[in-house]
Amino acid sequence: MDTMDHVQEIDGNGCHDDTGHGDTYHVDGSHVAGCHGDTCHEPLEDMYHAPGESGDMMEPSVTLFDVPWDDVIFQYILPLLPVQTLFQLRRVSTISLLMIKDYFSQTKEINIARIAGKVTPKAFQILTCDNESLIRLNLRNSKDWLTDELLIPVLKCNPKLQLLDLTNCTSVTNAVLQTTASFCTGIQKLLLRDCVWLSPEGVTVLGLYCKNLDTIDFSGCWNVNDESLTVLVSGCPKLRVIQLAKIYGLTDNSMMVLAKCSRQLYHLNIQGCWRITDDSIRFLAEYGKKLKMLQIRECHQVTEMTLSKLRENGVKMDKLSPPSRQPRINQLLWHMRHKLHVNYDMVF
Repeated sequence: MDTMDHVQEIDGNGCHDDTGHGDTYHVDGSHVAGCHGDTCHEPLEDMYHAPGESGDMMEPSVTLFDVPWDDVIFQYILPLLPVQTLFQLRRVSTISLLMIKDYFSQTKEINIARIAGKVTPKAFQILTCDNESLIRLNLRNSKDWLTDELLIPVLKCNPKLQLLDLTNCTSVTNAVLQTTASFCTGIQKLLLRDCVWLSPEGVTVLGLYCKNLDTIDFSGCWNVNDESLTVLVSGCPKLRVIQLAKIYGLTDNSMMVLAKCSRQLYHLNIQGCWRITDDSIRFLAEYGKKLKMLQIRECHQVTEMTLSKLRENGVKMDKLSPPSRQPRINQLLWHMRHKLHVNYDMVF
């Protein structure tokens, strides 16, 4: 998706102006002269063919807007377009403005991760206005403009939300998680990497109310502690992917509870959690029957003796196993046998 360098919005007074009048804004908030008169109501193309040489009557042509909106355009065309293109199409005419507004109000996914730095609060309001159907909301890297005041109303209106990605969104608070736990109890994937505002209280409320979580990413959220993580994993038995990298306060206490409670665990990332030792990893090897991926670099108190059991169970790791001595021994024996012309297969 290209950057949103030219996204402009017709609606200068909020997301309810369907007339096509009003000021125009770039996505960066700069003001452009508004539309006046009937210039905003001109159609995309002429509705009629020019008369032929035979003098036939003009026949109506088919335009984009004659194609069924809900069944065709909203299902197969608009989801393929970048967000900035949708905003540009919104400016073409009154009917295109109405069509894009209708699409925004019923789309099930909003993903602005790649253009988050270009989006403005007003553009976000237009994207989410009147939508009560969102299932996936990806706001990754919206760190300069996304606030509680913008996000909380969206969460309240979308109880079917299953994925919320707030990675590197530094201007929101734990109030967002309180709202998520109250209104989006069916949420399954919550990604909060590098959200340093995440507190133990926010983690605890998720564990108490969001029982369907199967993926969490709290990497870099330094304030998460053993007590809050214990509540979370105890209350969310469906967890399959747990990312806890660089949370330096975590110890064996929470890891042992995690190993016992997260029987569906498939992927665990505890890179840099240097307080974790062999004691909790033994629990993981015993209870983590479905574990297939373990990221454990910079956990210096975890030894290969413990990890070898996980390797035997087919767990892939980001820490290489030490080279085995057996191939070298076999090679030496082979050279000795040929040098001395000794057949070790003979029985004397």
